[in-house]
Amino acid sequence: MMGLLSSFFALHLALSLGIRSESIDEKPKSPKIKILSVFAEPERPSPDRRSAHLYGFELALGEHPELKEKIEILDISLPRPLSEAASVAQNAIQTHKPDVIIGGSTSNHAFVLGELADQNQIPFVTPWATHPDVTRRSSHTFRTCFNDHYQATKLADFIMDEKSLRSGLILTNEKESFSVGFSQIFENRFREKSGKQLHRISYRNENDLSTEDFKKLEASKIEFVVIPTYEVEAAAIVSKLGPALSKGVQFFGPDSWGEGRIINSVLQSLPNPPQAYVVSHWSADSSHPSNQKFLNRLRAKNFQLNERISLASIAMSFDALQVVLNAIRASDNKSKSSILSALKNTDVLISRGRLQIIEHQPESLPLFINEMTQRGTKFVRAF
Repeated sequence: MMGLLSSFFALHLALSLGIRSESIDEKPKSPKIKILSVFAEPERPSPDRRSAHLYGFELALGEHPELKEKIEILDISLPRPLSEAASVAQNAIQTHKPDVIIGGSTSNHAFVLGELADQNQIPFVTPWATHPDVTRRSSHTFRTCFNDHYQATKLADFIMDEKSLRSGLILTNEKESFSVGFSQIFENRFREKSGKQLHRISYRNENDLSTEDFKKLEASKIEFVVIPTYEVEAAAIVSKLGPALSKGVQFFGPDSWGEGRIINSVLQSLPNPPQAYVVSHWSADSSHPSNQKFLNRLRAKNFQLNERISLASIAMSFDALQVVLNAIRASDNKSKSSILSALKNTDVLISRGRLQIIEHQPESLPLFINEMTQRGTKFVRAF
């Protein structure tokens, strides 16, 4: 009974926003601009089953009251396996014939969506996909976040210049295009800055890694470990790796660690919790006026949020829809080609500041580095 009530509650919220689930077959009473929202199924859904991006969309729609009645957002969840995700996404596009797509929780998903966007000539905006080739390979894909070249480079700079660490290990998941690309960029930057030594271990499954592999590196006096993979897998690796390495080894992760709550929980459970840092797209500690304005909007809504809802995810989704709505306002006839042209000339204020899109990706956006502590994440540095 509680499951039925939760599903009804989530559906009621979606309908109140002009957002409907794929299972609703009702046709709009008047032609609307259709935005297909396509994100991965949450690994840790909130009790009301409402994903963080829907909160961000509600805030963005509130900024454009003149468009609210002209927009219809169709929200679907993608299975995490790529073969299944491609089929679900293709079916949704054929069924709903959207004018714009927003989504791509991972770079692998974004590659799939970008290919479908090109085939169907639909503008596609991704708030999360950081692999540089996501926008290079697709003429219809736009990014509203920094890419891996920027974050891998800045993380290497932080490790070497500000933490003064010169000997490290990077673990690469060969199945994840994001992990492979990030590792190569990080390694190149490490060499450019004359790092002492950087070991690299590649794997296809976290179970492939054993504590014996790490103990063999003891003689190398490893000072830091970089784990460019997603949060749940990274946490499993940290729980295995932490006890096997010497005290004082520091851990670093890219944006794929999310807010790092699972990883931090594992770290704090170790006998001597190591220092750990994570890259983030957004920070509540940013003093930028547009971020303060966003936070004020969020507080005014008084959403019943819980610890499973990521504020960063709300902000990133808010930003992505702001970009799309700005393009719709600027487009001549609201057609897909007109919206595509408008996206190429994006210049808009979002939660993280001014966003200008050049060659399908941001000219510049801030990058934040947070430290994991017993009390959660703590802002350390912005680039």
